[in-house]
Amino acid sequence: MTAKTREPQYQAALDIANDDGLTRLGLMTNQVWHDDPRRLAILLARYKFVAKMLSGAKNVLEVGCADAFGTRIVQQEVEWVTAVDFDPVFVADAEE
Repeated sequence: MTAKTREPQYQAALDIANDDGLTRLGLMTNQVWHDDPRRLAILLARYKFVAKMLSGAKNVLEVGCADAFGTRIVQQEVEWVTAVDFDPVFVADAEE
């Protein structure tokens, strides 16, 4: 049986958690959150800025994406994003 929230506008949060699971932070993002949560807010603000700057672009390449946590922000504004990193540990984490 699925839990229900007292206020129906929050039910979507439970539905997503039940259907898709919780989204975890990637390796790099987890470390940033642990060390300095404000830095994570700054990182996401930078991705928002870049997303607006590239809005409508067809193909975007992100070099050095680490765990690619912020890449989804850019994905909302462009047709296609290719995110790469030279460290196989971060590539495996992003693929997971």
